[in-house]
Amino acid sequence: MSGQHDIRPPRLERFGPKVLSGLVRAHKNAQDTQTIYRQIAVQWRDYNACRRASPAPKATYGVVPRMADGDISFDYFCCAELPAENGLVTLHVPALYCAVFQHTGHVSGIREFLRLIFGKVLPLAPSSSKLPWS
Repeated sequence: MSGQHDIRPPRLERFGPKVLSGLVRAHKNAQDTQTIYRQIAVQWRDYNACRRASPAPKATYGVVPRMADGDISFDYFCCAELPAENGLVTLHVPALYCAVFQHTGHVSGIREFLRLIFGKVLPLAPSSSKLPWS
Protein backbone atom coordinates (compact mmCIF):
# COMPACT_ATOMS: atom_id res chain seq x y z
CA MET A 1 0.00 0.00 0.00
CA SER A 2 1.15 3.53 -0.53
CA GLY A 3 0.27 6.86 1.00
CA GLN A 4 0.87 8.37 4.40
CA HIS A 5 -2.27 6.91 6.02
CA ASP A 6 -2.31 3.42 4.53
CA ILE A 7 -2.09 0.41 6.79
CA ARG A 8 0.24 -2.45 6.08
CA PRO A 9 -1.51 -5.79 6.29
CA PRO A 10 -1.42 -7.01 9.88
CA ARG A 11 0.78 -9.91 10.77
CA LEU A 12 -0.87 -12.89 12.40
CA GLU A 13 1.00 -13.64 15.59
CA ARG A 14 0.62 -16.31 18.25
CA PHE A 15 0.06 -14.59 21.58
CA GLY A 16 -0.23 -16.06 25.04
CA PRO A 17 -1.02 -17.57 27.22
CA LYS A 18 -0.19 -14.43 29.19
CA VAL A 19 -1.35 -12.60 32.26
CA LEU A 20 -1.50 -8.87 31.57
CA SER A 21 -2.07 -6.19 34.17
CA GLY A 22 -3.40 -2.78 33.44
CA LEU A 23 -6.20 -0.30 33.50
CA VAL A 24 -9.52 -1.03 31.80
CA ARG A 25 -12.17 1.58 31.05
CA ALA A 26 -15.37 1.62 29.07
CA HIS A 27 -15.70 4.22 26.30
CA LYS A 28 -18.97 5.21 24.66
CA ASN A 29 -19.21 4.73 20.91
CA ALA A 30 -21.72 7.55 20.67
CA GLN A 31 -19.02 10.14 21.46
CA ASP A 32 -17.05 11.80 18.71
CA THR A 33 -13.70 10.17 17.96
CA GLN A 34 -11.74 13.19 19.25
CA THR A 35 -13.28 12.66 22.69
CA ILE A 36 -12.56 8.93 22.64
CA TYR A 37 -8.92 9.49 21.65
CA ARG A 38 -8.47 12.08 24.41
CA GLN A 39 -10.01 9.69 26.95
CA ILE A 40 -7.70 6.87 25.85
CA ALA A 41 -4.67 9.18 26.09
CA VAL A 42 -5.73 10.09 29.65
CA GLN A 43 -6.19 6.39 30.39
CA TRP A 44 -2.57 5.70 29.29
CA ARG A 45 -1.35 8.58 31.45
CA ASP A 46 -3.26 7.20 34.44
CA TYR A 47 -1.97 3.68 33.76
CA ASN A 48 1.63 4.88 33.64
CA ALA A 49 1.13 6.73 36.93
CA CYS A 50 -0.17 3.52 38.56
CA ARG A 51 2.79 1.41 37.51
CA ARG A 52 5.69 3.79 38.22
CA ALA A 53 7.27 1.38 40.70
CA SER A 54 7.43 -1.39 38.09
CA PRO A 55 10.38 -1.85 35.76
CA ALA A 56 9.81 -0.69 32.20
CA PRO A 57 7.96 -3.44 30.30
CA LYS A 58 9.34 -4.93 27.08
CA ALA A 59 6.05 -4.10 25.38
CA THR A 60 2.77 -2.42 26.20
CA TYR A 61 -0.56 -3.34 24.68
CA GLY A 62 -3.78 -1.56 23.86
CA VAL A 63 -6.45 -4.26 23.91
CA VAL A 64 -10.05 -3.94 22.76
CA PRO A 65 -11.44 -7.32 23.81
CA ARG A 66 -14.82 -6.79 22.21
CA MET A 67 -16.49 -4.30 19.93
CA ALA A 68 -19.52 -5.42 17.99
CA ASP A 69 -21.77 -3.45 15.67
CA GLY A 70 -24.52 -1.84 17.70
CA ASP A 71 -22.56 -1.81 20.97
CA ILE A 72 -22.99 1.49 22.78
CA SER A 73 -19.61 1.15 24.47
CA PHE A 74 -16.35 -0.77 24.25
CA ASP A 75 -13.70 -1.71 26.79
CA TYR A 76 -10.14 -0.50 26.24
CA PHE A 77 -7.36 -2.09 28.27
CA CYS A 78 -3.90 -0.49 28.42
CA CYS A 79 -1.58 -3.08 29.85
CA ALA A 80 1.74 -4.90 30.01
CA GLU A 81 3.05 -8.23 31.17
CA LEU A 82 3.79 -6.98 34.70
CA PRO A 83 2.52 -7.91 38.17
CA ALA A 84 -0.74 -6.18 39.09
CA GLU A 85 -0.27 -3.32 41.53
CA ASN A 86 -2.00 -0.17 42.72
CA GLY A 87 -5.50 -1.27 41.80
CA LEU A 88 -4.69 -2.51 38.31
CA VAL A 89 -6.70 -5.43 36.97
CA THR A 90 -5.44 -8.57 35.29
CA LEU A 91 -6.50 -10.13 32.05
CA HIS A 92 -5.86 -13.83 31.50
CA VAL A 93 -5.27 -14.24 27.80
CA PRO A 94 -5.37 -17.80 26.49
CA ALA A 95 -3.12 -18.84 23.65
CA LEU A 96 -4.58 -17.31 20.51
CA TYR A 97 -3.69 -15.72 17.24
CA CYS A 98 -3.93 -11.94 16.98
CA ALA A 99 -3.81 -9.52 14.11
CA VAL A 100 -0.95 -7.16 14.98
CA PHE A 101 -0.97 -3.73 13.38
CA GLN A 102 2.30 -1.83 13.57
CA HIS A 103 2.25 1.95 13.62
CA THR A 104 5.65 3.26 12.55
CA GLY A 105 4.74 6.86 11.84
CA HIS A 106 4.64 9.91 14.05
CA VAL A 107 2.23 9.81 16.98
CA SER A 108 0.19 12.58 15.34
CA GLY A 109 -0.96 9.98 12.79
CA ILE A 110 -2.33 7.54 15.37
CA ARG A 111 -5.88 8.85 15.04
CA GLU A 112 -6.02 8.14 11.32
CA PHE A 113 -4.27 4.80 11.90
CA LEU A 114 -6.95 3.74 14.42
CA ARG A 115 -9.73 5.04 12.18
CA LEU A 116 -8.51 2.81 9.36
CA ILE A 117 -8.21 -0.23 11.63
CA PHE A 118 -11.61 0.17 13.27
CA GLY A 119 -13.41 1.57 10.23
CA LYS A 120 -12.06 -0.56 7.40
CA VAL A 121 -10.04 -3.57 8.57
CA LEU A 122 -11.76 -4.94 11.69
CA PRO A 123 -15.33 -4.81 10.33
CA LEU A 124 -14.22 -7.47 7.83
CA ALA A 125 -12.77 -9.75 10.55
CA PRO A 126 -14.71 -12.51 12.32
CA SER A 127 -15.91 -11.62 15.82
CA SER A 128 -14.09 -12.93 18.87
CA SER A 129 -15.26 -14.11 22.25
CA LYS A 130 -15.11 -12.05 25.40
CA LEU A 131 -11.90 -12.36 27.41
CA PRO A 132 -11.87 -13.23 31.14
CA TRP A 133 -11.20 -10.23 33.41
CA SER A 134 -10.28 -10.68 37.04
